Amino acid sequence: MLLLRWNDNKENGNCPAKIYEYFGFKRPILAIGGPEDDVIRMLNMTNSGEFANNSMDLQELILKYYNEFLNYGEVKYHGNNKIDNFTYYSIAKKYSDLLNSIAG
Repeated sequence: MLLLRWNDNKENGNCPAKIYEYFGFKRPILAIGGPEDDVIRMLNMTNSGEFANNSMDLQELILKYYNEFLNYGEVKYHGNNKIDNFTYYSIAKKYSDLLNSIAG
């Protein structure tokens, strides 16, 4: 899964909704560009993907994934159970529980 971001300070603190969809697919995520923020922390915490902030990092990651594909016939997913905290279902359930507790 490819997550493209802008290299702009205005993006700091912006977490694209697409990452939550990608978490649900449980496939490796390659994030490119953008500030080092919550997206990188979530990728690291869930072990669901990697981040490239420059062309050298991107080249290394693509080569790594390509070699893994050649050796195993696929790029394996290495995410952990923490990813379940970031799926749309999980977030919607937390929001629903909050609204239900407020409503009484």
